[in-house]
Amino acid sequence: MVAIFTKVRGMKVTKMDIPDWLFFKAGIMSGMDFGFDKFAIVQSTFYNRQMQMNRFDIEPTNVVKELTGREPEDFETITRQYFDASPFRQRTLSSWLKTVIKFNIMPFTKVPSKKERTEINQ
Repeated sequence: MVAIFTKVRGMKVTKMDIPDWLFFKAGIMSGMDFGFDKFAIVQSTFYNRQMQMNRFDIEPTNVVKELTGREPEDFETITRQYFDASPFRQRTLSSWLKTVIKFNIMPFTKVPSKKERTEINQ
């Protein structure tokens, strides 16, 4: 996954395991800028945990084709779609400043409670 992110981004990407609460906090602060809704952001914390356990390093199955009737998109295609749609794709003074501000206010941002996350999932 890191190699694909590096290829799509065109710059070296380094994998860092971070705790779920920090991943979730970053998702709440930035996920909607990438087109994710709150439900997808909550679900991504589970995806992050599975990625840390290397659960995606398996051969693809035929489940997507059976359910949808079409071949699944590969991870690079999906990644490229999100990167290309991102307002942060091109580094500009505005996008850099927005990123710096978000990074600096992140420690002071409240993480939604377990009850709030459960409500989002319903």
